[in-house]
Amino acid sequence: MKTKNEFQEFFRNDLTVHFASLDTLRKSMLRRIFRDTGIFIVALALLFIVCFYINNAVYGVWFDENEANVPLIVATVVTITGFFIYLGAIHKSKEKFRKSYKEQIIKPIIKFIHPSLEYDPGNFIQNHEFARSQIFLENADTYSGDDLVKGQIDKTKIRFSEVHASYTTQSKNQHKEAIFDGIFFIADFNKNFKGKYYVLPDSAERIFGKFGQKFQKLATNRGKLVELEDPDFERLFVVYGSDQVEARYILSPALMARMTAMKKDFPDNLYFSFVGSQINVAISQRGEQFEQSLFRTVDNEKQITKFFHLLSSVIGIVEELNLNTRIWSKE
Repeated sequence: MKTKNEFQEFFRNDLTVHFASLDTLRKSMLRRIFRDTGIFIVALALLFIVCFYINNAVYGVWFDENEANVPLIVATVVTITGFFIYLGAIHKSKEKFRKSYKEQIIKPIIKFIHPSLEYDPGNFIQNHEFARSQIFLENADTYSGDDLVKGQIDKTKIRFSEVHASYTTQSKNQHKEAIFDGIFFIADFNKNFKGKYYVLPDSAERIFGKFGQKFQKLATNRGKLVELEDPDFERLFVVYGSDQVEARYILSPALMARMTAMKKDFPDNLYFSFVGSQINVAISQRGEQFEQSLFRTVDNEKQITKFFHLLSSVIGIVEELNLNTRIWSKE
């Protein structure tokens, strides 16, 4: 992986050259947004003034609660239509800057970390791939994402993106409940296996200690509880799966130590599943991770370095978990 010093040199030599043009575009988009907002407010005020006068001419009053007040109804319909047109114009301005920023800043960072990787800011891990991991049991009826990165690092094919998944509760007062917000990572695993295995945050044991293990054994919808012999690992994670022996084959002492170490890079909830000879990793992260605000200058080394560290950590999962070391028949 690239070092901090290497990135600082890359930042000075390759990224700063884009700052002036991006900041010019940012300011241009802001002026356009302020202009469109001003036009919308003035047009709206003039529309209602004219319609109130027409209403007064037709009905003899500014507003008659016993009449249809057709001019005001027309003004309301035009306002609603205009508001959506206004939102569309704002979104278009933001999207133009967003695409330029990601093309000139985020994409070069990814290529700097590993040249073989491809970046598609408008694409993401699809819902069926997310569901196939079986990390989360709820079916997402609202699903979106962006910032897809894919490619091959040595022997290991990887894909990851931001994912935002939620579902509608079936209770009387239906509402959206979040399933997952963060980065979802998929890679070839370096061992062949037949079963399905899940490594989840162990909140029960952290809260209730040994008594929490009784709660863990009740979670039969993911298979049987797998008890391992790494106390540091078991303080952080609980493991379920189809076969105790194969689970230990997959979760070797070395891999458990590496997964435990990963928590330093991703202190929020971290989930793994081993399904179909792939490893899936869900990394909880609140909010959009690779977005630049129109209201903040582009020349922000701290923020861009943060992007670099996050991308390095995710791409570094291959190295962190030693996925390129192939075991026995796995090529």
